[in-house]
Amino acid sequence: MKHLFTIKPWAVLLFCCIASVSNAQELVKTETMKLNVDLEIGFGAFHSSQDYHFMGTDRGSVGWEEGYIEAGLSGNINNWYGGVSFLSSATFGNGDAGGFTTGAEREADVENAFLGWKNEQFDVSFGKQGFMLGDGFIIAHDALNFGLGFKDIGGGEVNRGGAYWLAPRQAFNNTFIAKYQTDTPLRGDFFWLQSGIPAQASTELVGLNLEWVDEKLGTLGGSLMKVVDVNKNEFFGTYAYRDDMTIFSIRGQGSMGIENTFLSFEVVHENFDVPGRDDGYAWYVEGEYTLPWIPMSPAIGYRYSFFSETYDPLFYGMTRGYGTWFQGEVSGNYTGPFNLNADIQQFSLRFKALENVGGGLLYFIYGFDKSPTGASDNYANELNLYLEWGATENLFVSPVYSRYMPGKGFPGANTRDADYFQVIFIYKL
Repeated sequence: MKHLFTIKPWAVLLFCCIASVSNAQELVKTETMKLNVDLEIGFGAFHSSQDYHFMGTDRGSVGWEEGYIEAGLSGNINNWYGGVSFLSSATFGNGDAGGFTTGAEREADVENAFLGWKNEQFDVSFGKQGFMLGDGFIIAHDALNFGLGFKDIGGGEVNRGGAYWLAPRQAFNNTFIAKYQTDTPLRGDFFWLQSGIPAQASTELVGLNLEWVDEKLGTLGGSLMKVVDVNKNEFFGTYAYRDDMTIFSIRGQGSMGIENTFLSFEVVHENFDVPGRDDGYAWYVEGEYTLPWIPMSPAIGYRYSFFSETYDPLFYGMTRGYGTWFQGEVSGNYTGPFNLNADIQQFSLRFKALENVGGGLLYFIYGFDKSPTGASDNYANELNLYLEWGATENLFVSPVYSRYMPGKGFPGANTRDADYFQVIFIYKL
């Protein structure tokens, strides 16, 4: 019988050591200059009782580990700022349950390299860096971290070093980002983003974002983007349709002045310059209410999200926590629907047991926008139970248990219920 986790001895030793390291990130600080050393180490151990390899291979139960180390320098001189970092990542064991990594991934490369200038109104930067729009429903950095899983079918060039779940590589290959803050609640962004990932067909886009930010009510924003270049030959030509694609979105998030309330929504419309391809649509609406007078301050929430059959999820990623925007640890990472051709309901219960310990329970119901021929609309249900522990000022630990209950959405697919476990360690200097 396989062990649930095959954590390597070096990983245990590593985290025992770093937990005792003092916070010494500041190297230089004067009135006009600041220089920091930045260090982040991540490790995760994973186990799935069922295999969901995209090629249909059944390996039985699957266990693997992921890890990365990112180190660099960042700082500023007067109004100028910048940073550079190097990142090494790897996947061990069987590779992930979706088959996107094999366990043989080892890669080290430059992660961030950017320069910027800012004052009270303007912030302009360029280079290799991340960028997020809103809460990441459309753009949450360039965070797709495939490994060698596609190599045997002619897709080896998509390998980005593995660590698929941890997704440590998030910087766009090249960017120009200009932010403007007025003396009113109005602010804006202009951005040019160039992906360096073949699995994203090296997509390049430009965009304009405007937001009205009210500290009491919340944020209302709108964005217009256009894809200006895409490599139609990369990743089996999957994203050739993105050429000249335009994206428009409206979103809002805040409390609307209602105490203990969180409200959020976004609506996205995509137009494709491809004959015969229908426009893509996606939207969600979400609400959560916290009960601070009850022990552990439980928060009860519900979200409904919809993604049309032709919708392109672009650069979404994990942002506000579990369930955003990888909806379900198994469904969101390994089996799909990957925010495509789906309607998804999420019921949530979150709590805070101690100042440094919280957690929650998420329940997902997955259906289709358009069910595949011969399939029912019952794609799957999934239960996630997670804890979040700030073990020290620098060390974050999060164990997760998931129960995945597939329906009959795809005849012939693996329809056995599965138990899934993971534990994540993140250390930041």
